[in-house]
Amino acid sequence: MPLLLSVSISLMLFASNTAVINIPRGADAIEALEALKTGRIKPVIGATLKLWDVPKAHEMLEKGEVFGKILLSVR
Repeated sequence: MPLLLSVSISLMLFASNTAVINIPRGADAIEALEALKTGRIKPVIGATLKLWDVPKAHEMLEKGEVFGKILLSVR
């Protein structure tokens, strides 16, 4: 899930462990965003839950019930 910051672009990956990958601004950031846009990089979506289901999302991660990312929807 891309998150725009003032200094860099961060892709936050939530699996059994949390990893934050910082991509520098400029050409590298443009290349990374283009790869996401064209589908060369595809996140694995394991589940989509409502924002208020955050406790369930944590439980799923702790129990290893999901492979990939859990998206939290605000709609």
